[in-house]
Amino acid sequence: MISGLFASLSRGGLLALAAGTIFLIMALSMKGGWHWLMGLGVLAGLFGVLFVFWLGFVPFEARMKTLADLFQDPNVQFRLGIWTDTWRIIKDFPVFGTGLGTFAHIYPGYKTAFNQVTVLYPEGDFLQILVETGFFGFAVLVWLFVAFFKRLWARWKDESRYPARVNPIVMVGLTAAVVAMLAHGLGDFNLHIPANALFFAMIMGLAMTVKREGIGVEGR
Repeated sequence: MISGLFASLSRGGLLALAAGTIFLIMALSMKGGWHWLMGLGVLAGLFGVLFVFWLGFVPFEARMKTLADLFQDPNVQFRLGIWTDTWRIIKDFPVFGTGLGTFAHIYPGYKTAFNQVTVLYPEGDFLQILVETGFFGFAVLVWLFVAFFKRLWARWKDESRYPARVNPIVMVGLTAAVVAMLAHGLGDFNLHIPANALFFAMIMGLAMTVKREGIGVEGR
């Protein structure tokens, strides 16, 4: 998977990988997972370096150099133009939005740039939620993710009360994947691709496959 990220030369993908890795390291360090984690990190880093050299360092280096002048990049300028127009839609429909699946239909009336380009998504999952469901729908989404992470945090802290059907470390890995996909969604319509959305839902479901021990239906 790391080799696929490097081969894609996707800056968003690499930043998402970094976000997920940082989360994984922080979570495991709280459980004394430094020993094997450091070895795994060195191994993954060595593999990444070797793959970059095999792929050819020149295209990778050229791609990463664009981060220095990020706002001059045509792709970034394209996104910024869309985001500027999208915020105008949000200002006109702040509470409940324009309705699910309506962005592609309402955006042409607000478009100020790239007139020859058909825009179907605002290049950001969270921004599209704001447009189509307003701040009310966005608040519901935030609440759901806060509840998700809060529940997993409780289970990670107290494994004796929440024995997992999956290994707790695997649960943390799955949660890191959720963090990575959310990070990628900041600048892309990642979760509006059905395959990605299905995979995302499966990861969240697997991470939640734990049960309380010794508590019956009446004590729930």
